[in-house]
Amino acid sequence: MADKKKLEFYGGEWVSFLPFVVFLVATLMTFALANAWGVSAIMVPLIVSLAQSMDANIAAAVAAIFSGSVFGTQLCFYSDNAILISRSTNILPLDHVRTQMPFALCAGVLTCIAYLIYGFAFLG
Repeated sequence: MADKKKLEFYGGEWVSFLPFVVFLVATLMTFALANAWGVSAIMVPLIVSLAQSMDANIAAAVAAIFSGSVFGTQLCFYSDNAILISRSTNILPLDHVRTQMPFALCAGVLTCIAYLIYGFAFLG
C-alpha cells in the first residue's frame, strides 16, 4: 500500500516536469563540478530508476542528463574545455566563456522550452 501511494505521488502531473528538472540539475551539477562525464556517470543510474518508478520516458530523461551536462560545461570557466581552448588561443578562460555565453544561453533556454513542451505534450 505504501509503495503504491509513493508511486502515485511521483507519477501524475510531476512526470511532465521530469526532463526539464533533470536538465537543470545536470546543468547546475556540471557547472559546480566542471566534469560533464562525471556528472553523467552519477546521474544516469539515479535518473533511470526514478524515470522507471514514475513510468516516464527513460530516453528523454537520459537525453536531459547529457544535454544538461554539455550546457553546464559550456558555461563553466574552469572546465577542462574552457581551460584547453583558452590555453591554445592565449586568452583567459573567462574571456572564452564570455564569447560563447550568448550562444550557449540561447541554446539552453530553447532546450528548457523544448523539454517543457515535450513533458506536457507527451508525458503529462
